Amino acid sequence: MDSRITKVLDYVENNLGQPLRLNKLAAIACLSPSQFHRLFKSETGSTPFKFVEELKINKAYQRIIHENVPISQLSVALGYQDYETFTRAFKKRFHLSPDDLRSVAD
Repeated sequence: MDSRITKVLDYVENNLGQPLRLNKLAAIACLSPSQFHRLFKSETGSTPFKFVEELKINKAYQRIIHENVPISQLSVALGYQDYETFTRAFKKRFHLSPDDLRSVAD
């Protein structure tokens, strides 16, 4: 994998709770936004936005199963503006709400 993309992936992993804007990620890779977007998609098979969203939702899934963190607190820690947005994204990916997953996991 291209080292510039690896650097961005490390940054994303360590900053999931922060706003991750295309311009910022492109600057980390020392590329223009359009060059970064193109390279990121060719290296990962996903757009930066979709990749970050998938990473956040998968991390949420793991934390809901393995930790007893309140879901509203988890959504904020992963950078969601509100609980509803988080729940909508979670349901779209896993076809059940975070609360339903917590019920099943307990």
